[in-house]
Amino acid sequence: MPDQPPLARSTITDLFNAPNSPFSVPDSTQEDFNREPGIQAIGFIGEHSAMAWLHRLKSILEQDPITSSSPLGHFNAPSFSSVDYYENGYEIDVREDLDVFERPKQAEVDELIDIYFQVIHPSFPIIGKATFLAQYRSLYSNPTARPGRQWLAVLNFIFAIATTHFSPKRETTVCDRQIRRAYFSRGWILSIDKTSLREHANLQQVQAEGLASFYLLSVGQVNRSWKSCGTAIRSALAMGLHLRNESQIPLASKEIRYRVWWALYMLDTSLSELTGRPPSVERGFCTTPLPIPFEEESLYTGPFRKYVQDVASEFTEDESSYRQSSRKRALDEGEKNAILIPEYPPPSNSLCFWFAMSLSMIKREVIESLYAPSAPQKQWGILELAISSLNTKVDTWIASLPASYNFQTAGKPISSNRHSANLAFQYYCTKILITQPCLRQLMHSSEAPKSPELSYDSTPGICIHAAIQMIELLPNQPNLTWLYGLFPWWSALQYIVQAITIMLTGSFLRSKFGSLCHVGIPQRVRKAQEWLKELCKVHVSARKAWLMFSDIISSHGARLGFPDS
Repeated sequence: MPDQPPLARSTITDLFNAPNSPFSVPDSTQEDFNREPGIQAIGFIGEHSAMAWLHRLKSILEQDPITSSSPLGHFNAPSFSSVDYYENGYEIDVREDLDVFERPKQAEVDELIDIYFQVIHPSFPIIGKATFLAQYRSLYSNPTARPGRQWLAVLNFIFAIATTHFSPKRETTVCDRQIRRAYFSRGWILSIDKTSLREHANLQQVQAEGLASFYLLSVGQVNRSWKSCGTAIRSALAMGLHLRNESQIPLASKEIRYRVWWALYMLDTSLSELTGRPPSVERGFCTTPLPIPFEEESLYTGPFRKYVQDVASEFTEDESSYRQSSRKRALDEGEKNAILIPEYPPPSNSLCFWFAMSLSMIKREVIESLYAPSAPQKQWGILELAISSLNTKVDTWIASLPASYNFQTAGKPISSNRHSANLAFQYYCTKILITQPCLRQLMHSSEAPKSPELSYDSTPGICIHAAIQMIELLPNQPNLTWLYGLFPWWSALQYIVQAITIMLTGSFLRSKFGSLCHVGIPQRVRKAQEWLKELCKVHVSARKAWLMFSDIISSHGARLGFPDS
């Protein structure tokens, strides 16, 4: 890798502070979001959404090449609907002709329960697993059991979410979609359709609303998912779940409530990033401790419980860090022998979720610091310091990972490590979010930079390199079984689209300035497109994204440096 000078501050500063720069964070809107159903379905898309980045790139590419440096305000930009690759425009059809109290045969839904708790629950622990499974077994062992409407809603939403999961044994078919629609309809009617605003908040209602939002996200209904998540957050706030609980309820009950809050927090952060809209709750209004990084079963019984309680105190003193210790603690009050507390608890789904949540908190800070409408009021030097500080925080986060999770260890593949894959994709996604503002500014330049500003060690170069690394995490041959078995597949489309958009932006800047040292981008983009094409088998949204990128490369490939396009 050749040594090249870092990004020239004077050039980027002039660009950022240029009057009426169309590439600074907008503090107003010129769009009427009520004018017609298509625009209503998409809604406002803010600057930290990959759709906004793609819209900007598409707008520039569709200009006359001779005037490609003209501000966006000087020509008619394409409609935002041209880059909405989600299924927002499709209606949600709730069936009214169903018996909402129908009890499916246990043999038919046991597999769905297993899928949910093995695949979805580790990344979205909004349900108390042990309690719920005991209630589920009781429902089918006692024919006279009459659970409440909200619990039944939770059950049906779990069924609906599990049906969206692909496996070679149960591929998505028209029949599957009808079954999914029936489960979702029952959950919606039981808990949201006519009761959500009428009833006061309680824990099961919060869980039902959060599950409804998660389901809508998993089927590509991003706008509706964002609205539903906001309702769940409001219900959680009404219950005080955003605050540390010092009541006398058992540790396990507190922990379940903490996990409900943080599951919603992470979902809200993801939806904020997808839509470019502000998070529902500012960081300063939350004092809920991060979840204890132990599996839920450890919180109830057995000699391990005292160990969990001791380590819990280490994790709750500071929400964003764990005080690593190795002092001895007793297993329980009567235990004379002691154990050595490791640097971290053993690897588990809960420990992975703890690290993911720590990273999500950094991402919230990124959104609030760099993408809020007040950001244009700050001088570039201030924002540059913020970008540097946020990059340092992310680097500190990755340095704190246990060896078993460190996906940057040389020669260590993530092909079979679900936790490493999960954290790796979130890490590179966060790096892109931090550094994208620098890349955005270069797109507005009308003159070639005086120095090679897209070197690997420059901030725009880091952004492009993170996108490349994200695609490098994927196997060379698309494999849906691998994808759905290894990491949160409901975010796969977001990651791939984000990476392709950044790489195409890098290709555009290379054709514009001739100073991009990131070779091999066309090959990485082609690989990402092949993954999108494979996802088309199970997702309409993926097909829309694949067609959109195929059209961009077909129309502008030569300009972007794509051979034979």
